[in-house]
Amino acid sequence: MTPRSRRMCLLAAVAWLGAPLTALARPGRYGPFATARRAQEVANRFKAEGWRAAFFHDGDGWYVDVRR
Repeated sequence: MTPRSRRMCLLAAVAWLGAPLTALARPGRYGPFATARRAQEVANRFKAEGWRAAFFHDGDGWYVDVRR
């Protein structure tokens, strides 16, 4: 891999990591999250973008259910 292509791959990866979760949002279930606080943060981000979101515990972790 050339230094230029490596740099482009790294830039693309950093840009993808910095993208908001809701920019890639689709209806469905997101998770599991380790804590209720993190699930609530994710749900609130979706709600701020106009989605309906609820977080809940499903026995093995916290999930966020997202709908239009």
